[in-house]
Order: sequence, then C-alpha cells, then structure tokens
Amino acid sequence: MFDVFYSGNKPGLFAHEQAAKDIDHARQLSRTRYFWWVNYLTDYTGFDFLFEPVPWQSDQRHAWASQWQKDSGTYLIPRTGYTDTNYRTDSILTRLPSRDNWTNIQEAFDYSWHPDPTEPALIYQFGTQWQKTGGPTYIVAGAQDIKYVRNPQYIRTKQDANWIVPDNVDTESFDFTWHPDATDPPYNYQFGTQHQRTGGPQYIMPGATDIKFVDQIKIRTQRTAQQIYIIDHLNDNISSTTAQIKNNIADIEIIPVRYFDNYLDTLKRIARRADNLGQEFVWICSTIFLAS
Repeated sequence: MFDVFYSGNKPGLFAHEQAAKDIDHARQLSRTRYFWWVNYLTDYTGFDFLFEPVPWQSDQRHAWASQWQKDSGTYLIPRTGYTDTNYRTDSILTRLPSRDNWTNIQEAFDYSWHPDPTEPALIYQFGTQWQKTGGPTYIVAGAQDIKYVRNPQYIRTKQDANWIVPDNVDTESFDFTWHPDATDPPYNYQFGTQHQRTGGPQYIMPGATDIKFVDQIKIRTQRTAQQIYIIDHLNDNISSTTAQIKNNIADIEIIPVRYFDNYLDTLKRIARRADNLGQEFVWICSTIFLAS
C-alpha cells in the first residue's frame, strides 16, 4: 500500500499514516511511487485505498469528490509530481460535520459543508429562506472577499422583536420569521395585505427613516366594514340591489339611505351616522349601479 499523509488532526486510518506540513512536504517524505493525502473530516468507510491509476493517468493527481464539492481534499499523488488533476466521481466521499472555521453558529444547519480547495480564500456567507444573509459564515484564513452561498440554507424559525402589527389582520397567515438583508441600509419595511401594498405589519430598523415596501409575503386582513349603505335613488332597484349583496355576503348589515339633491350632502349624512355608530369603515353602494 502507498504512504499516507495528513495535516492537522490525525485521521487514525492506518498505523503507518504520517503528519506533514503540506503536500510538498509529504512528497519529500514519501518512499512509495504514489502517496495518499487524507484528512480527519472525511468518512472513508468502504473507500478503496488500493486504487492505482491506469498508465495513461499515472502523471495526474487524482482527487475525489465530496457531497459538496468536486474536491474533498483527498488525493492520490505521484511522488515525482503531477501535470494536472483528475477529478474523480467514481466514489463520492462523505464529508463529516465540523464547526471549525464557522461563525454565527445556528442550530439545524449542515456543518459538513466545506469550500472547494481550488477556490481562492473567501468568506462564505450562507442565507436563510428569506435573504442571502442571516445564516452561518465560513471563514477561510486570510480571506477578505465575501461569497454568498445558497445551499445549504439555514431555515430561520425565530421571530425578531422589531415588528409592529396592526389590528384586524390574520396573524396566522403571515410568517414573522422574515428578516431584512444585512447588506441593506436600515429601512422601515412595510408589508401589504391581499388588497394593497400597505396595511400589513411593519418591521422597524433602528435609525431608519425611509420606507421600503416588501411583497415577499402578504397578510390577510379581516373584514372591518360590517355595514353597507345603499343610496336609494327611488328607481325601484333597492330590492334587487339588496338581494345581490345578500347573495354574496349573507351576514352584512344593509342600511338604505335616501338620495336628496346631491351626493355631497348624502355622503355627509352617511358619514355622520357611521361616526355616531362608531363605524370606522363602511361600504357605500347605489341603486343606479347593479352588481353583475
């Protein structure tokens, strides 16, 4: 069997495995034609460590994939050096969970994820079901640039204390786990209802002055107008208009109001009556127009 080398924690795979600073150091230490480079974060159950490449691939470095990347960090390398890398998919190695290099640790997240060793040093930001931010962060030593990663995704379940919720809305129809994107400036986020872009909850950011309307999710309003005023023009349509309304909304209260002279005075009379009855919202219909 070929020599086996590792860096960092000891994998404990073979009695003859040796620690090395890096792959170049392992080449200097190796006494076999090829050597294995392994790591402690991979499950090697059932893996064929007796593998040897065919002659026309003898000058290549052979790299095995993980469930996340084309390169799991497991290699078979010629001691004399290699010309290129053969990324193999004949055996997918399982990367094991580890919280090394992670910040903003959240539960219910797959910490077996690891970066592709062929990428430059990056800060990997994971998102939630709502935004590209909000999940854990994987930091490669020396990295400055951020890369946003969609998979795996952190499913957020907690609710922030930044919400202002109006009355007369169905809170069961709204997901309060929503949160803003951390890369956005502070906004007061306004959510809509099934009818308008306003009327729903607000998410208030400290120091925010501008409003941003959000249409990712909407809330359902409960019906607030319990009365319908029908302006009766004495054209014999009051009965048919009432019947049509009752056919659509059986439990609504219908209040006929006689039309006199002009609409302004008629509407003022309706407004005074509604105010006296403590009615914040009312519907107003007319016997001139019949519902289709």
